Amino acid sequence: MYNLIVMKVYFALGATIFTAALLLLLNFTGCGHPLTQFQGDLPAVISVSPIDGATDIETSATIHATFNNTMDPSSINSANFSLSTSAGAIAGIVSYDATSKTASFTPSSLLPSNETFTASLSANIKDTAGNGLGSSYIWHFSTAGLITVTGTPDTTFGTNGVVDYYIDSPIIFADGADLGTERTNSIAFSSGKIILTGTRYDFIVGHSMSIWRFDKDGSLDKSFGSNGESNYSGKLGSTLSSFYSGSIDIDDNGRLLIAGESFIDEILGSSETNVVAWRYNTNGLIDGSFGTNGIVAISAETIGHTKIALNSADNKINLMETITTNLLNKTFIWRLSDNGIIDQSFGTQGVSSFPASGEVFTLDSSGNIIVTGINGKDLIIRKFNSNGVLLNTFGNIGTAVYLNARGRAIALDSSGNILIAGTAGNNPAVWRYTSNGSLDPSFNNGGIYTYSKSTGSAKAIMLDNDGRIYFTGYLIAGNNCKMILQRLNPDGSLDAGFGNNGEIISDLSTLPTAGQYRRIFANSLALDSSGRILVGGDFNGSMIIWRFK
Repeated sequence: MYNLIVMKVYFALGATIFTAALLLLLNFTGCGHPLTQFQGDLPAVISVSPIDGATDIETSATIHATFNNTMDPSSINSANFSLSTSAGAIAGIVSYDATSKTASFTPSSLLPSNETFTASLSANIKDTAGNGLGSSYIWHFSTAGLITVTGTPDTTFGTNGVVDYYIDSPIIFADGADLGTERTNSIAFSSGKIILTGTRYDFIVGHSMSIWRFDKDGSLDKSFGSNGESNYSGKLGSTLSSFYSGSIDIDDNGRLLIAGESFIDEILGSSETNVVAWRYNTNGLIDGSFGTNGIVAISAETIGHTKIALNSADNKINLMETITTNLLNKTFIWRLSDNGIIDQSFGTQGVSSFPASGEVFTLDSSGNIIVTGINGKDLIIRKFNSNGVLLNTFGNIGTAVYLNARGRAIALDSSGNILIAGTAGNNPAVWRYTSNGSLDPSFNNGGIYTYSKSTGSAKAIMLDNDGRIYFTGYLIAGNNCKMILQRLNPDGSLDAGFGNNGEIISDLSTLPTAGQYRRIFANSLALDSSGRILVGGDFNGSMIIWRFK
């Protein structure tokens, strides 16, 4: 009996020590280290973006923190999720996405360059069960310093400033060309990575929508998708289809939104076409919570020029497509909710339309939708409010027109003026319109800059932090095409301090080609966090990226 009592005392004492040790372990947490903060079923931060200690982050970055548990949205606010520098707090908007369990801090303006930031999550953040984080979670990152960009090739990128990405095809034609092609459409940045979308074709798979992710040095990021790329091919529903990419946008959670098209070949007994939107997670895998298994498909007739843009104010998604019916072009704009459902409150039952061929669009700070393209032989610009209603106060009853021209790219400056890049006659051109739809006569003494040395077209446009304007596209030289990149001053005059008297022209003469001609097309343009210029395009079936500094 005495031995039994002693054993019970020892057992109780051991259980008490074990419990105390367990409680001590659960209360031992560190800042900036997700693994040490994990506490079983209690809330914990499992990943952050940018990661702790990251450098050269884009000044346009959004800060994310993902939790293991579903969190209480009311506890994720500006008081509990903050961003600061040594000079003080950074203003921004805090949001929470329950599907991905991710909190986001979106700065109200571009982050200062060459600066170190501290992101902080308060211990007051709770999960839906009422459990708190237990301690603050803090991490640090820094933005890149801006450089003086003069337009020289950045030899630290790819090979002598150029990435040439190509997939061989099993079919080779007599002139040396083949069916293996990579066509780029859009370029973007996310957490310091370079993301391109485009269309791949090979004889086995056919046409597929493709996404590639590259590291800063131009090497393919093998951690993304399958060895650096994600492809959507095969069937839409039960029918074999071809898929084409149009453009990309990135939401506050770093997810990739891609617009495109699908076609069912008439050889298969159908000519069905669809306007398509995809959403991919940051790792390159399709987001099954969007639409149907990650894809939204809207049935349409003959189509082209699919574009997508995100309204950062409410995370609604705008999708635009030009549809041809009985040889007449008509542009449709839809609005989708965050889960891919058509928003019936937009326009008329979720869609707005007008007779013309809209090619691109953008959203202003009020969520207004500004579209440019072509109607007949003339450039048109139309402006809709955030609900899809034409703004009759813009231009002439909602429309601005420039004769014998075509708008192919659009951007807004810091004053809300509208920059259009495209073709005037047969020459590359850039226009500036005021926010009310009037041609701005102060821009290059007439409202338009025209490249008169050669025929061709501008295909992409953007502005740097100093308001200077970059545009890229192609020039036609007989049966060949060359890439052109120019920089204009804010007043529309050519910036002679950039490249060779304001321009860069590339025929990629150092790259071999299997084809008879050298056809180079630049389709997209972006600036990285240091101000370096990236141009995306294609060359005889290869995907090309240039970087200039």
